[in-house]
Amino acid sequence: MATKDAGGANINVLPGGELWSFIPEEFYGGLQRIYDNNVGLTLGEAPSSTRQPKTYFFDGSPSVYQNGNTAWLFLSARRGGRLLYALDVSDPTNPKLMWKINEKTSGFGELGQTWSQPKVAIVNVGKDASGKPIGKPVLIFGAGYDVNQDNDLVSSADAMGRGIFIVEAETGKLLWRAGPGGSSTQCTGNPCLLSSMTYSMPSDITLMNRIPDGDAGMRIDRLYAADTGGNLWRVDLEAQGPTDYGPSTWQAYQLAALGGSSMPKRKFFFPPDVTISKSVDIVVAVSGDREHPMYASQATSVQNRFYMIKDTQIGANGLSGGSWGVVNDTNTTHLKDATSVPYIPSLADSWKGFYVNLASSGEKGVNAPTIIGSSVAFGTNQPLPPDLKTCKANLGNARGYQVSYLTGTRSNVLFDGGGMPPSPWYGPVQVRDKEGNRRIVNISQGTGKPGCNTPDCKSSLGANMPPTSKAKKLRRTYWSRSQDR
Repeated sequence: MATKDAGGANINVLPGGELWSFIPEEFYGGLQRIYDNNVGLTLGEAPSSTRQPKTYFFDGSPSVYQNGNTAWLFLSARRGGRLLYALDVSDPTNPKLMWKINEKTSGFGELGQTWSQPKVAIVNVGKDASGKPIGKPVLIFGAGYDVNQDNDLVSSADAMGRGIFIVEAETGKLLWRAGPGGSSTQCTGNPCLLSSMTYSMPSDITLMNRIPDGDAGMRIDRLYAADTGGNLWRVDLEAQGPTDYGPSTWQAYQLAALGGSSMPKRKFFFPPDVTISKSVDIVVAVSGDREHPMYASQATSVQNRFYMIKDTQIGANGLSGGSWGVVNDTNTTHLKDATSVPYIPSLADSWKGFYVNLASSGEKGVNAPTIIGSSVAFGTNQPLPPDLKTCKANLGNARGYQVSYLTGTRSNVLFDGGGMPPSPWYGPVQVRDKEGNRRIVNISQGTGKPGCNTPDCKSSLGANMPPTSKAKKLRRTYWSRSQDR
């Protein structure tokens, strides 16, 4: 876990004592301020001449790789810096530094603030002598955040954080990257350079096991990503499999351009979610600038939306037809406006998806959309004008949405307390019924329940029964359990 005294700490759960704390050299400069206990924040009562920005340390989401007696811990910094550390914690009382990377490491000049969680995955990186694919544990993450996006009205593309990195989990060696450059919206090779990849990627990367692996297990073969310019991206890691699995064959392309035609752009701070079918894969995303939560021009000048995009290239090679036509929300023939009239899916229609405008002024998506059954759950925040007659902080209206990814029909609940609702979650939980018997039930958390007035239904942390799926047969695309801070 990350702590407020600059370290990443290991806690002995039973007595609750700290076993050790790791403080990297990049954070030494912030320790004096903690020792002096002299906060002097920019948003405080201190005289303006002595105010300072908040000091951040390990502020990102950690990841863990476990295999037998081996355990590796990966620490990201978010606003704490442009760095990533790996520790061997196989012996919980004796951690060892494995490696670190920052923007000065060869190949990582594009690395921004490390907001994107370094997700652990197994991917095929080659073949052995018998022709079987070689799987390797890797970290997959977006290139990060550019503080250029902190500006109230961003008028230019970013200078860092533009791309996707895949590194060896054990060594930190760069295996593959996508980034800005080139002359096209699609690329193959290492590095993979794209002309339109010009905005930072602070969100997590969506991992998929789309192609059945047989004996290879749940190996990741496809990625989806989003950026702060309103773009969606797809990466194919087995485009030439089983002929060749090497990183030189990995490819990336721009799936959709959804930022709009003017500045400021619609932004994605959270990853898309995906569900699959026999003929099309459904990609859903919700735009919103979470880093500008107040009632100001940045919040009210952008029309945020929920999007459903049809990815018709369901095979391992999304460019098998030669190219992909980028879905563009400025093209009125690409996406159906389902805000007022639901989208009616048909095999004969030419729509590439649909969108739904978030209704309230300044309303924005502030967490990761999650497909549960045949609906998509996500949360929004709507900033409210300041009230000069009250001293109480106004956190804005928080809503939980459930949207059909087939039609765009939707319902929402106004969460008690306002603020920024956490990302929805669902899964099996063991409970006791009225007779005292234990049984497994599926619950959802963070979704709310429209039409219900009990505390759980109106709480962003409340537990509810999730909507059921209409699908007759379900298949796992990827499974990972983690706990955010």
